[in-house]
Parts: sequence; structure tokens; C-alpha cells
Amino acid sequence: MKDEKPELFEALFEELPENEKQYLIKMSLCMRDDRLSSTSEIAKALGVSQSKLSRNRAYLIDHGIIAAAERGKVMFCIPYLSDFVKKDRGVTKTIDVVRQRRV
Repeated sequence: MKDEKPELFEALFEELPENEKQYLIKMSLCMRDDRLSSTSEIAKALGVSQSKLSRNRAYLIDHGIIAAAERGKVMFCIPYLSDFVKKDRGVTKTIDVVRQRRV
């Protein structure tokens, strides 16, 4: 991430419903070199059918966070958001586990 403000990404991400957060996390992890993610791979990573994710996908598209780049593929519309989601979520999950275990 370059000169963007991580706190802006955090504010955006924290306002999303939990299912949409999970969608973005898996989407960022499924992203290929062409910056596209396959909706079937996202569904597989989440352990659900593609049709079950249609509302989450529509919500994110309607709010301008992702776009349907081509049939069966989605992409992030906000520059560097995918990097933030990938980077920040792994650290946060580790911290949450440590806190839960009171290590």
C-alpha cells in the first residue's frame, strides 16, 4: 500500500456486515495476477454455493466496493483495498486468538 490512509480502509471495512467482510477476505485471497477473483473459488473458500453468496456479491457491487469484471469474476473497485484486507485481517485474527486464549 502506498500513501493511502489505512484508517479509511478500516472505517469502511468495519461498517460492512460480517458476511460481506468474509466475502472480501476470501476474494482477496483468491485474487489472481490479473486482479480478478473467481466467484466459484470464493464460494468454495467459504464452503457455500455460489447462489448463496449472490446477496453478498450484490451488496458489495451496489455499494461500489467490487465490480463484476466479467462472467464469474469480480474485482475490487477501491485501489489498495484488497491489500488492506489481506494484510490486516491475518494480523487481526492472530491477535484475536491470542486475546481469547489470554496468552
